[in-house]
Amino acid sequence: MWVIVIVMFDGLGSFKVASDQMLYASYELCKGARISLHTTLERSKPHPDAVVMSSCTEVSEGDSV
Repeated sequence: MWVIVIVMFDGLGSFKVASDQMLYASYELCKGARISLHTTLERSKPHPDAVVMSSCTEVSEGDSV
């Protein structure tokens, strides 16, 4: 299983870590969703110096919080 992890720096010294709260069965599905989400976030940045970083990360079924 794969998840999208997003780190957003607002350009003013603050940051947020987020996910789209979805599980993806393959890297390819995750990558397609990540690219779309990343593009949307880039277009809606709150400040010109803001930075969005995203990645698909594999989560094994045995992992727990």
